[in-house]
Amino acid sequence: MDMFTALGKIVIGKMPTGGFMGGESSDSFFVLLSVESGLDEVAGATTLASIKDALTTNNIHNLKDFENAVSSSIMQNNLPAHFDLVVGYILENVLYVKTVGNGTVLYRRGSALDELMTGNKTASGELVDGDLLICTTQGAKSTAHGLDGFKTLVQKSKQDEILQKIQEKELSTKEGFVAQVVQFSKSTESLAQPVIPAAPSQTGADLSVQNVSPAQQQPATPSSVGGSVLPQPTIPQAAAPQTLPVQEPVTPDMPSRKGRFSFSGFSIKELLHSRVFIIVIAVVLVGVLVWSVVFGYQRRQAAQLNEHIATVKEEIDGLLQEAEDIATLDTEQATVIITEAKNKYTALSTELKNKNKDSQLKDIQDSIDAIESKIVKREEKQFDEFYDLALEDENATMQDVFVSDGEAALLDANNGRVYILSLDSKSIEKYVSPDIAEATAVALYGGKVYVFHPKKGVLRFTSTSKVESLVAPDDEWGTIRDFAVYSGNLYLLDSTSDEVYKYLVAEGGFSDKRSYFGAGESIDLGSADRMAIDGSIFISLGSSIAKYTQGVRDQFNPNLPTESPSISILYTDVDEDHVYMLDKKVATVYISDKEETFQKQIQTKFAKEATGMFVYNNALFISTGSKIYSTSLE
Repeated sequence: MDMFTALGKIVIGKMPTGGFMGGESSDSFFVLLSVESGLDEVAGATTLASIKDALTTNNIHNLKDFENAVSSSIMQNNLPAHFDLVVGYILENVLYVKTVGNGTVLYRRGSALDELMTGNKTASGELVDGDLLICTTQGAKSTAHGLDGFKTLVQKSKQDEILQKIQEKELSTKEGFVAQVVQFSKSTESLAQPVIPAAPSQTGADLSVQNVSPAQQQPATPSSVGGSVLPQPTIPQAAAPQTLPVQEPVTPDMPSRKGRFSFSGFSIKELLHSRVFIIVIAVVLVGVLVWSVVFGYQRRQAAQLNEHIATVKEEIDGLLQEAEDIATLDTEQATVIITEAKNKYTALSTELKNKNKDSQLKDIQDSIDAIESKIVKREEKQFDEFYDLALEDENATMQDVFVSDGEAALLDANNGRVYILSLDSKSIEKYVSPDIAEATAVALYGGKVYVFHPKKGVLRFTSTSKVESLVAPDDEWGTIRDFAVYSGNLYLLDSTSDEVYKYLVAEGGFSDKRSYFGAGESIDLGSADRMAIDGSIFISLGSSIAKYTQGVRDQFNPNLPTESPSISILYTDVDEDHVYMLDKKVATVYISDKEETFQKQIQTKFAKEATGMFVYNNALFISTGSKIYSTSLE
């Protein structure tokens, strides 16, 4: 198979302020990088060296290997958001090319010249001796008066002539201009010949041209385009053959032996003709044949199995790389791809059951777990017991929790009690009234304890043992799923009527109910469970979160790393920068900032049976039964 090499020469114009332009090349690869801003010369040189290292140290066998090597290097160097890149790599007679941003490739074969690719693309193809490739950027093309103007420079010109034209048009003095011209040729590998001394050669010039002015550019000569001119060697006349003395062959004197070689009357001939010997030999030959067939088959089976494992592992590695590449922009899709990789692993592990391939399976499982944890940002936190309500009453349980100003209101509706727990001192105060038995929600505001009862409406404690009615039950209420007090106003979430009712605080009581939603803004709240208020109202709908601001639907999609969340408890407040979403089904708390950026997830067994959740002093609290557990968020 023909082998090809590349000869690359680069021209760089005026370096952009705060930016970088440059390139690298060898006989097997070339790189061109242009960053308008956000990358200095040191970081730029480091990036080029990293890409070069990725191409030369990775075991590249195909286009996918090439793509992975370049993409990994880009991610490792944390390049600015906007950059232009062209990378090429030669494998025997095949060229692999990748462009990013406004990286552009023009290709000339014979007299045909056209733009091969630009933007975020990857391509490959077989080379022909004399092919010419020009790497550049959109900025460089605009400097040369567009694509047609740039084509005029390179049409039917040799490599050094193209460089000369670029210099003559003073493009190398323009800010943002950068181009690399690469010539491809077959490499010549001669057979081994006698070593003939030659005269010392003249050192060739450097293959790249950087920031060269027209006055500095000289016409190309053989010694200035990347090679040395060697004088023709003079081969001396062959010397006359030397005659060596001939020596007659010597026959060793061996004593002659007559008769048969025998052991005490038993001859080898008799052994060879005996029936027992023939049977023994036959059995041995059959055994050898069986061993060869059986073990040969086993070896072939083992080789096929290892090849199958390697193929599936390569497919899984490809999926993991794809998931990692898109995770930043689409976490949900990345998790879908991770699931596909897991399914392939499950099928493979079923095939390999009882086949002693546990170590290979573990390697694949570890790879999946590592990438999945990185993408979904999963943490397993150690929760400690913060408080046990059974210290007050061994029969106490919590049905709801509400936090305000460093105090937690704990509703024990089974026993008609509300406990007010100081989160700093852990001191506790008890409010008791038979009227709140079977209440469903509790709230705190201004040091007052509020309770919602489906049959008695909204109640408020006037002392630790007496309550007053604030809002009587309403025949238009459907199923009130949650209740909150914010800025003194009452809010009731009705999942049956698809409403959030608002009662404004007024002198001597509260106003009549009104819909919080603006005209036409209400949605189906049949799956609604909890709400949280920070000025806006967040409503959990099971698989999603609805956000409203001043009664108008607001965008909120935190891009959770799961296809089908089941959010049952929600928490945020006006002083909190994040929204906390608890999924009992998978025992997980998802955390997002209020700009919809998913931050991380925390898994804990306590989420399975949670009755409430809140955050205080950078710690996450979960209530279940009579106990409250906490863990640091740092």
